[in-house]
Amino acid sequence: MRLTPLGVRRRSDAPPRRTAVLVGCAALVAVVGFAASQFGMIGEALGRALGPIAIIAVLFGLFAAALLLVNAMGAPLVAARGRAMARSATSASRLIAGRELAGNAAVAWRRVSGIAMIAFIAVVGGAGASLATILGTDAGSRGAAASDAILFADMRTGVLVTLGAGFVLLACSVGVTQAASVLEDRELIIGLDRIGMPADQLQKARSLTVMVPLRWAAFGGAAVGGVLAFPFVGAAVLFAPVSLVIIAGTFAAGILIVRLSVQATTPIVTAIRRAA
Repeated sequence: MRLTPLGVRRRSDAPPRRTAVLVGCAALVAVVGFAASQFGMIGEALGRALGPIAIIAVLFGLFAAALLLVNAMGAPLVAARGRAMARSATSASRLIAGRELAGNAAVAWRRVSGIAMIAFIAVVGGAGASLATILGTDAGSRGAAASDAILFADMRTGVLVTLGAGFVLLACSVGVTQAASVLEDRELIIGLDRIGMPADQLQKARSLTVMVPLRWAAFGGAAVGGVLAFPFVGAAVLFAPVSLVIIAGTFAAGILIVRLSVQATTPIVTAIRRAA
């Protein structure tokens, strides 16, 4: 075995482990959840002091802070999962995927972070749609005006339209980012092809680098959305059939869109391998 200067291409420090970031973000999520649970008292005080606009501003601020915390926790969680995959890898595809996630966690997270926002909206919007359904049923049983029933129906429609628009944007974003990621990883794909890595193993490694962060993004966004929605609507509304159907449908559609986007970039990978 010969050691020459050509044996080392570049010297760089290992990515830092951001345990403190995870702990801090988890603590801030707890603070945001506590503020949401006390929003009735906080909103009443703000309403008397600054008016209803301040209440709306604080409410939107809580939701924005929750989404920012999900994004801040995403990359460190993906990096930790990648290191665990690399340590316990039983195949070449898992080893490559783990090393890729550990070394480029921020990039991997950005490719699928849109699903975190969609999952968050699905939980909050699903709870809102469930609440609108319950209120609409109660209004109908009391013989309320037809305008009330129309209002609650429009609320449900608004939730579905928001989710539909979010899915269209997600599909476009994921498709573009997946195609760009293949072009960015061109040298890696060529190198793996030259050392004889089978095409199915390469495809599995690419799928893992997308699906592992996707699971964290989806469940993280849904969990934070549940933490914020629970104090406002309660468990009966949050776990009502309408809410659960919307959440489950969002998860299924989001995962399907991402999988199809990964499969759609296979011809680009094939072209790169043939050109090598």
